[in-house]
Amino acid sequence: MRQRYRVAVRNARFLHLLVLFGVFVVSLAILYASSLTQLDAGKQDTRSAVAEAARAQQRLVRLYRKALSLDDPTHCTFIIGVGLQPRGQDLRGLFQHFGAGRWFRKPRVYYYGGLSADALRLAHGARRRASRSDILFSRPERDGAIDGVIGCAVSHLLAVRSALQRGCKTALFLEDDTSLGLVRYWDKPVAAAIHDYASDEYPVLQMELKLRSFLERGDSGALGLEHLPVRCGWRHTVPHRFKVTYGTGAYGMLRTGMERTLQRFTANEAFAGRARASHLGPVDVSKVIAAGGHADVYVILNATTTKVLWPPYFHEAFDSKSIVRPREGRGNSHQPQHIASARYAIKANMRWAEACREYVLENE
Repeated sequence: MRQRYRVAVRNARFLHLLVLFGVFVVSLAILYASSLTQLDAGKQDTRSAVAEAARAQQRLVRLYRKALSLDDPTHCTFIIGVGLQPRGQDLRGLFQHFGAGRWFRKPRVYYYGGLSADALRLAHGARRRASRSDILFSRPERDGAIDGVIGCAVSHLLAVRSALQRGCKTALFLEDDTSLGLVRYWDKPVAAAIHDYASDEYPVLQMELKLRSFLERGDSGALGLEHLPVRCGWRHTVPHRFKVTYGTGAYGMLRTGMERTLQRFTANEAFAGRARASHLGPVDVSKVIAAGGHADVYVILNATTTKVLWPPYFHEAFDSKSIVRPREGRGNSHQPQHIASARYAIKANMRWAEACREYVLENE
């Protein structure tokens, strides 16, 4: 009797242990299945996030392609800087996608590495024996006359010269810290804007604007930009004013504007060494220095060739700093007014876009 009792107890314990082991195995299976489900869900979320980012990038690329007229074979886009690539994030991405690094595809955006003051001084020391064939000095210059401001102006002129050599009928020139943040508020692609807002009389269109008055008074002063009526589907152009409407962050040119600009600063054939089209000869740095040297008030932009677009298409990146005069202030003596005018430009564009949207909705 006692023996049977012991056997029954042992069997009961074994059965209990067997049940516990079965529960443990089932629990492990459930936990494993749950972890697999969570892992799959995490992978799916990651794949979804990556796919959405790729779609967003594709939408942005399509937007840039259309808005910047990158499929127009008669239009060229130039980015001007001094580094190996643009400083601004927007233009760096634009150049990486549409620039010269694309295999078996013609570049739609060109990056022109500009000249520093040291590079100009080196060319000046060589005089007519300079290693560069695209610039020369027609007279000896003081070392103090050759600085970053002159280098900036000459760099812009060389980019314009390159656009002419490539046969561009219209061209957009962007300094490498320019933002594309306003692109969604444009009323037409940039090549069409240059054709429509520039003219044979004023073939240079300033598409970015800095006004000191925005910082000092919060308005545009005598320009009266705040009071210009919103004209849906058409922007305003105002005259270029000496040392008032300035900024070569972004401007467009008709071919006649490129030719007229370069003709003022091309070296005479006596210095150029050989006959060629007058606007394709070397840039005479001495002429740039004699003209004052500032690209945005003397050389590229001036009252005889330039109209200013309002609201503008571009603004400078908020964190941009001038590399022309790095010792002034935080790196750019004009930084506060760059920011103030850029913010005003953004607000103006948003008001313009909202007014046009309401107009379209009311007239559908």
